[in-house]
Amino acid sequence: MTLYSPVFRGIHLVSALLIFVLIPLGFYMQGVDEEQTLIKLYNLHKSLGVLVIGTILLRIYLRVKTVKSKTSTNHSRLERNLSFLTQWSLYPLSLIMPVSGWLMSNAAGIPVSFFGLFNLPDLVSKSDASLVIYQQIHFYVATAILALISLHVAGALKHHFIDQDNTLKRMSSNKLNTAGGVVIALIAVLFLISSTYLWIANSGENNDAHTGAHGAAHESAQSSVNDSSH
Repeated sequence: MTLYSPVFRGIHLVSALLIFVLIPLGFYMQGVDEEQTLIKLYNLHKSLGVLVIGTILLRIYLRVKTVKSKTSTNHSRLERNLSFLTQWSLYPLSLIMPVSGWLMSNAAGIPVSFFGLFNLPDLVSKSDASLVIYQQIHFYVATAILALISLHVAGALKHHFIDQDNTLKRMSSNKLNTAGGVVIALIAVLFLISSTYLWIANSGENNDAHTGAHGAAHESAQSSVNDSSH
């Protein structure tokens, strides 16, 4: 069995964990009505989104340049097609999600700060009409990623527990056993259930705290950038 390179597996793990945090966090934020908490969550959400952009771009580069796709002869044609469709849909969608968030902030007249160290350049000018469009893109892409991750995880676990082949081991470790597979399954299920619950529970929530937090987060981020430059 040939494993993916340690770098590729590491980047895959980091980007997956970032998305596993960002999506439920985004849905959770919709129900928060305390401004100071929202300021911290907005800044964290945006900074993690910037990290996702970097890790996904690196993953795409490594996948194209160094990784040769390998499928087991035991996989059916349908499984191979679903695997290809899922993986190559997740790459662009995982980029569109944080970039649409970046555009959302800029359209609201707010720069994107990376952990208070510096601000990213504005991609678009302030526009209420554009803001609505970017918000819709951000939301629908997040839900599409949820669906694709469900399919991706289901396929990986099916190969590990039912087919008992090396598909999941190649991306993790050749020492991955049943217990390890169960841990991965539990993490994935927790992510999917929590994201779905928060999505439903906070659907349609919109309160004055969000408007205030946007402006305050802008001032806080700008202050941090100015302080770090001295």
